[in-house]
Amino acid sequence: MTSVSVPEILWAQRSSEDEPEKIYDFKLDFFEEIDVEASKQHQTSKSLYLVLRKKEVKLDYWPRLTKEKIRLHNVKTDFDKWVDEDEQTGDLDDIAGGLGGMGGSEYLR
Repeated sequence: MTSVSVPEILWAQRSSEDEPEKIYDFKLDFFEEIDVEASKQHQTSKSLYLVLRKKEVKLDYWPRLTKEKIRLHNVKTDFDKWVDEDEQTGDLDDIAGGLGGMGGSEYLR
């Protein structure tokens, strides 16, 4: 079953002056290793989607995304893609419906 979500929309108006180019940078020290070769990315004009495959496949979920137990204010849970451990059935690729079939263990957007 396909679910349609309505995105949050932020609107503002300003003069037609050119905006300066923005550069984004971040680093995440993941809880365990990521299999870079099996991971995928999909970039649109507004977003970069990453499907990161865990290097060591386990039934148990990670207790958190990062090695250190710190609060990252810019990282939020995407509940549209989240599946609880006790509810997970079938192929992980089914979870990634909104990413054009890109399956994985961890999603970053």
